[in-house]
Amino acid sequence: MERKSIEWIDVSCKGGSACDHGAGTPTVAQLLTEMDRLHIDRALVHSAWSGAIGPEDANAQLFEDLVPHDRLHPVAEVLPEGGERFLDRPGDAIADLIARGAVAGLARCKNSNFLLTGWCAGDMLEAMQAARLPLMVCAEDIAPDHLYRLLQDVPDLPVILQEMPRTGYNRIVFPLLARFPQLHVVCDAPYSVHLGIDYLVNRFGPDQLLWGSRFPLSEGGAAITGLTYADISDDARAAIVGGNITRLMNEVRHG
Repeated sequence: MERKSIEWIDVSCKGGSACDHGAGTPTVAQLLTEMDRLHIDRALVHSAWSGAIGPEDANAQLFEDLVPHDRLHPVAEVLPEGGERFLDRPGDAIADLIARGAVAGLARCKNSNFLLTGWCAGDMLEAMQAARLPLMVCAEDIAPDHLYRLLQDVPDLPVILQEMPRTGYNRIVFPLLARFPQLHVVCDAPYSVHLGIDYLVNRFGPDQLLWGSRFPLSEGGAAITGLTYADISDDARAAIVGGNITRLMNEVRHG
């Protein structure tokens, strides 16, 4: 299958305005230039200013920056208490993020100092499950046992695991993929395993796999090459690079 015959949707990249929140942070213009260079059709984008400013301010800036760009879909940071505007009302906070265009929520647990456990973030997780708003989290940001309990406690919440380490982590994530169909893993630069994508598809099928470039931290061409030359069917490749995330975005419940 030629690349131009399928839609490529990047689920893992950063972008923002040209505000002076930190040196080296990528702008939306730079992201779009990179997407054009690599022939990426659309992208899910989280704030380039995460960690430099507060999560709510980062979200507000992200929504504002992405409004003019139909190719870019916001991934908002989520907080267990809902944030200052919706203190102790995480359900209202999640509904507000969706109304403003969010297609997923990113939990930056270490940066914001919380755990994806029921006693700490249960109300937020229940609200995201009710709305079918996918939860994104980096592998290094969640302990394996917490990931297991998360998947067990909110079985209808799509969970997207990013930046899965190249070595060793397979013994943790493979049993979880087999047991929890709502778990999805991103085939991005950190998972640059020789024939790794082939193995994942042959063992679990393509439906739990997504694709991301990890811009600007990684060279997107490497992630594209991994999918382009994987020994998998054209249907599987199309699902991984666009079909699966499109399905998840279409399942988000508005209102």
